[in-house]
Amino acid sequence: MLSHRIINDGRVICNSLPKYGNGSEAGNEKGYLVGMTTCYPQPGSIKISNGEVLTLEVDYSNTKLHSGVMGLFYLLVADDLPHHNN
Repeated sequence: MLSHRIINDGRVICNSLPKYGNGSEAGNEKGYLVGMTTCYPQPGSIKISNGEVLTLEVDYSNTKLHSGVMGLFYLLVADDLPHHNN
């Protein structure tokens, strides 16, 4: 099992799980990792203060031989959320 997590102050704020292929066409090769789930918290629901530490974790199973593995994160943050007039 493979997973990626972003942890803030001991709580998981994002969890990404693997998607494995089940076909024979390119990008859907059976048994191969072909993608990861995404994590989109509700805008404004997570506040990260200046100096606060985020922990990024990647887990790999050692039950299968892995070649050329790495953990890769894309994390987008904003200084301030735009204000909307409704």
